[in-house]
Amino acid sequence: MSVHYSHESPISSLPSDEETIAALPDAKRARNLMIFCLLFGLASICAVALLVYHQTSSLLAARERTMLSHEIKMELSETISTLKDAETGQRGFVLTGNESFLRPYDQAVEAVHAKILKLTKDTAHDAVAQRYLKKAHALVDEKLDELKQTIELRKTAGFEASAKMVGTGRGQQLMDQLRKLFDELENEQESKLKLHINQLDEDTQRFLYIFELLGLMALAFLIAFGYFMRRYLLDLKQARESIARQRALFSTVVNRLSDAVLVADQNGKFVVINQAAAALCPPLSMSRDLSPQQWSDAFGCYRADGTTLFPASELPLARALRGESVDNEEMILRPKGSPPVWISVSARPLTPDTGFTGGIVVFRDISERKAAEQHVKEFYALLAHELRSPLTSIRGSVSLITSGVIASASDQAAELLNITQVETERLLRMIDELLDLKKMELGQWNLEINQTEPGKLITAVLNSLKGMAATSKVSLESHIDGNHPIRCDKDRVQQVLTNLVSNAIKFSPSGSEIVVSCHTEPGATKFAVTDQGPGIPSDKLPRLFNKFEQLDTSTSSYSGSGLGLAIAKAIVEQHGGTIGVDSEVGKGTTFWFVLPERSISQKLLRSGTAQSET
Repeated sequence: MSVHYSHESPISSLPSDEETIAALPDAKRARNLMIFCLLFGLASICAVALLVYHQTSSLLAARERTMLSHEIKMELSETISTLKDAETGQRGFVLTGNESFLRPYDQAVEAVHAKILKLTKDTAHDAVAQRYLKKAHALVDEKLDELKQTIELRKTAGFEASAKMVGTGRGQQLMDQLRKLFDELENEQESKLKLHINQLDEDTQRFLYIFELLGLMALAFLIAFGYFMRRYLLDLKQARESIARQRALFSTVVNRLSDAVLVADQNGKFVVINQAAAALCPPLSMSRDLSPQQWSDAFGCYRADGTTLFPASELPLARALRGESVDNEEMILRPKGSPPVWISVSARPLTPDTGFTGGIVVFRDISERKAAEQHVKEFYALLAHELRSPLTSIRGSVSLITSGVIASASDQAAELLNITQVETERLLRMIDELLDLKKMELGQWNLEINQTEPGKLITAVLNSLKGMAATSKVSLESHIDGNHPIRCDKDRVQQVLTNLVSNAIKFSPSGSEIVVSCHTEPGATKFAVTDQGPGIPSDKLPRLFNKFEQLDTSTSSYSGSGLGLAIAKAIVEQHGGTIGVDSEVGKGTTFWFVLPERSISQKLLRSGTAQSET
């Protein structure tokens, strides 16, 4: 069995090109360079095409201008020639009087006007040519008028009068002026033509240079495009292979987890179900498309009582899909056809910045832990009822015998009874410590705050331990500096002092002295127990107040459970105080604790643990 994936989920499918590129910066960089080269190459080709178009247009325009200049030159020549034809027809008529000579004249006059109009139209864009043609037009009109007058004189006054008019030379002067004017116009057109040709040559050379440059650049960038394209494809392939390996690793790791893992998308569709999840809840693999509202019933999610169905909206994964985080939610999982299982569930939302939107839930089977907790409860119940009760009866009976109320059979029996009483007391203390520890862990340890004097607490403790001190040949002394009344749970504070003093007796050498002191300051009272024992190594000091932590008891005839100091610490801290130890190897040890009166009241008011105050 392996991780189950939804084929429509981005978690299961092979990564897209965009996801792959994002996962591998080299591929992204190569792709960007490839696109840049391609775009620049295309831009270069477009630039060359535009340049070719522009230059081709320029060449065509230059060709048209050149042809137009040639046409203008030809039309100028033809105009002069036509005027000559008109003049020849006029002279023939003057000399002969034969009107057949007037036909070429009439044709020439009509043609001259047409040519002048065409020249004016062809040079409409040329202001200089227009000025020349304006003058030419006036001279042509004047020349034609001179020819017309001569012909009219020949018709009306005869040859002499017309010959006399021809002889004035006015017609020749007009022709010379026209020739000169047309020559100037032709020269001006010739100069412009040369300028156009020179400019065309320069444009052509520039075009060829730019064309070659852009062509080489486009070729270079196309080559670079091919290189980066190849590199991009290789990087893309490597990235996809890398992601595939990572996905395989992810699948392996998730399936090797002992905890169950579920991932759902934002719609509540499961996209990852690992082996542990499928094993704990088999319906998951067959019901991956259920809506969140159907999860409780389909998968058998119950509250701690085992009968109340867990509300679908309160399921940890449903809450994670709403953006909440859940830690260690306990419930019973009882799928149809499977035994019930206690599970502890934690869930977290998955947001878009993680690359996926949805939720992830991790849960584990805590059935064994729950069974162990039940066994512990039963054990404590056994301690409280089945063991403590008979031990209390035994202690009472032995106490009656050892106190002389009931006579013992012999001295040897009395000694055995003393041993029995001591061991019974020790067992009862151990049971009480275990029960206190359990109450402390469950938060069921309440304080009964009363006002009392520190000196009375110390005196009561020392009186209760005189026998133990006498047995160990240790003297007990008290030193009370200010006996200002304090507010505390006197039984619990006595328990702390009893534990500290009894520990001092255990580790004090015969003939030594133990001093129990009390120093009262405004708002705080400090208690201290100082012995002359072997001292405690510095490396062991930090562990002294841990549960079941014991010092070396090889030098003592007493043993304990290792819970006394842990319970003492809990009592002091519940009063809002602090506890500590100062020790030097070979010089003795001082255990101390401070009870701040104001902190006690405030802490109790906040926690609501005080049952009574007098």
